[in-house]
Amino acid sequence: MSLILSAADPHQAPGAPVAAGSPPHPTNGSTATPVPAGVAQAVQQGRDAALAFVANLRGGFAFGHHDAASGRTLLAVDRFAVQTMCYRVADGQLRFAERADALVSASDALEPQAIFDYLYFHCIPAPRTIYK
Repeated sequence: MSLILSAADPHQAPGAPVAAGSPPHPTNGSTATPVPAGVAQAVQQGRDAALAFVANLRGGFAFGHHDAASGRTLLAVDRFAVQTMCYRVADGQLRFAERADALVSASDALEPQAIFDYLYFHCIPAPRTIYK
């Protein structure tokens, strides 16, 4: 599943949250708010409400929401990164996806030093990425 938020993405409804996973979010004891609806409400209410919403989530999740009216964007993953999220800012546009290769364009090249680092260290040290 690819989670890409982009003005150019025809499958993304404007202002709709994009989510992976299904974490329960307790609101009033036994009732639960669906995460996409809760994300949209929390982002509209501001930073503190959004942070409080994310702090109460349990289980594996990754989600993103952009509120065009306020210009706020919230990207979040679970504490153990069961669901992953990568992001990229290109041409003034924020894009995010479950995998880094979903965010690259045909003109993006691999970084030779990052490949060496991966083979030598078994990871690519920050802030470098596999792409230039």
